[in-house]
Amino acid sequence: MTKDSLYTPEYRRERRRHALGWVLVGLGAAMALLHVITHLGQLHFLSSAAWQDLLLGYPMAFAIAGLGFLCVLARSRPSRS
Repeated sequence: MTKDSLYTPEYRRERRRHALGWVLVGLGAAMALLHVITHLGQLHFLSSAAWQDLLLGYPMAFAIAGLGFLCVLARSRPSRS
């Protein structure tokens, strides 16, 4: 890293956090879609629907997407220097 860089470490950190946030949002959306497909009876890979609901249901999808949105929308604190 050179001193002549246009991007500050804070900016790079915020961009990484935003990228992680959008990955989590995408993962949550994919889990919700998988849950819909599972309930339509097209996909079964665990022994019972109850286990699929506990492990892959809407609550998990919303939690992951919610964490992603928190990462995206959170504001970084200005450095004190």
